[in-house]
Amino acid sequence: MPISLVQTSPVAAILARENFVTVPTIHERVRLRDSVSVLRNRLHQLQKRPPDWQNFLASFGYILFNSASPAEFDFEGNENTDVSLSVHVRLNPKEPFRELSLLGSGSLQIIEILLNVHGDRKDLNLVLLDEPDSHIHRDLQRRLLDVLLQQTTSAGGSPCQVFVTTHNEGLIRSTRADHLFHLEASETRAYRPILH
Repeated sequence: MPISLVQTSPVAAILARENFVTVPTIHERVRLRDSVSVLRNRLHQLQKRPPDWQNFLASFGYILFNSASPAEFDFEGNENTDVSLSVHVRLNPKEPFRELSLLGSGSLQIIEILLNVHGDRKDLNLVLLDEPDSHIHRDLQRRLLDVLLQQTTSAGGSPCQVFVTTHNEGLIRSTRADHLFHLEASETRAYRPILH
């Protein structure tokens, strides 16, 4: 299929355990808006593509720490011989690794968003984000927006077209006016550029 369409909603938590699933199952869960149930599998698949994985790590490090990539991910399990997949994360070299499910909701939300923008690319890539700033500290929101804007003009492959819904005034004020549209709750469900 030449079109890629993914949607993400706020992530409050993930299950403590996740089994390996096939790539078609991952795609089906993403399509059904249940991508959180295969978050570890999506990370595992992404790390098999080194350029995309490095871009993901750089974006994650920039958003969380305003730096290159201090976070480390450790994958336990073999998809050919094991049933379950464990992912451990270390956000700081001075801290021990901890299971992915123990991360805060803001970090999990950022991982979910980045998996969508750094995932498989098609000829046309649409990413729909429903209030991506939920669970994310306001200091990180601006850097998240920077990463999303960078993905719309990505030189490494097909760029994404990112649609974000938000009520967050800080996030709205931190972007350019020509990127903003107002959706009206009328019968016609019209939208109009803020500039007009």
